[in-house]
Amino acid sequence: MDTILGNIEATPQAAGSALVLQFDLARMPIRWALCAVIADFYSEYLVASGALDRLAVEQRHSIGYVLNELVENAVKFNAGPRIAVEVSRRPEGLVLTVSNGLKLAEMDRVKASFSSLIAGDPGELLLRKIEQNALGGDGGSGIGYLTLMSDYGVVLGWRFERDAEDPGMVTLSTVAQLSL
Repeated sequence: MDTILGNIEATPQAAGSALVLQFDLARMPIRWALCAVIADFYSEYLVASGALDRLAVEQRHSIGYVLNELVENAVKFNAGPRIAVEVSRRPEGLVLTVSNGLKLAEMDRVKASFSSLIAGDPGELLLRKIEQNALGGDGGSGIGYLTLMSDYGVVLGWRFERDAEDPGMVTLSTVAQLSL
């Protein structure tokens, strides 16, 4: 059974065209430095293809930053054989979806973490987390998604789907809606 947290509208494929890259990590591992390359590729492609109007072109940096954060998290926490990156254009902006593998045993912990992100005001949560980190924190910064929501106005949602091939795995899709 699928679980959805946050705000996920209709799938991007139903809303129009999408650009999808899927990385088979056994054949093409993604190193940390490649996260920015992937994000830059998408933002540059959207500009060059004309998918963005003149005003949205100025937001190329925002698109790259948001997508880089999503890809970095997928790489950092991936437990599966692949990572997929999808960008689709909608009249109100972009839908950025990054999917990766997650061990079923980690699903409840990850859900609880994401639930706490969407339970309060992103700006207040971000300030609290920055203060906590300054005082020694808990080992991880934890400010990436909060920065996207607070500073970039991104609406986040997550879809957890059981893996049909491996009952011990879940596909986690992080969906970011970015208004342009």
